[in-house]
Amino acid sequence: MKYSGMSRREKRKFRQRILLGAVAAVLSVGLLASSLALPVSNLFSGDPAASQSQAQTEPEQPAAAELEKKVKENPKDPALLAQLAEAYMREENREKAAENYEKVLSIKPGESSVRMNLALTYFLMDNNDKAIEHLQYEIKNNPGNNEAHYYLGQVLAYGKNDFKGGAQELQKFVDLAKTGENVAKAKQMLEEWQVRTEKK
Repeated sequence: MKYSGMSRREKRKFRQRILLGAVAAVLSVGLLASSLALPVSNLFSGDPAASQSQAQTEPEQPAAAELEKKVKENPKDPALLAQLAEAYMREENREKAAENYEKVLSIKPGESSVRMNLALTYFLMDNNDKAIEHLQYEIKNNPGNNEAHYYLGQVLAYGKNDFKGGAQELQKFVDLAKTGENVAKAKQMLEEWQVRTEKK
């Protein structure tokens, strides 16, 4: 089925499937990092030994309500705020997740992974302008972040129906990343989007 022939509801479901895949990829990286003993709370401490000892004693990830209490005690702790945002994402409370990702960035604006998660959260909320704003900020301040181009391409294409602009960003991703599973996916998307832009 072609995207342009889809109903509004079908388009929304299609975007959600793509974004869920992207979020799954981001969460997979998070799970991989936690299995390598790099919990979010220690990403900000810079102490790998503390990361390993904490990872060995940490059972499962705490719920948002539990983390809210900790954040009230220490509202300027970016690691706690990031954990809280992730907990809200697990609970599918995107508004609260976005709010807490924003708080992290107000304290540490250079946190690329937080900014990327925030952009994807806004995309899931259909707030494409905010998603684009954060992805463009990331590209400007971290031009080597090829994933930012990958996600910006998808937000432009599926969120703003700008397949030409999306294709330009995907091509930048391909040029930077060169190889990998997402490069193959991006090349396939580029071919599909080329057909769409030629039909217009």
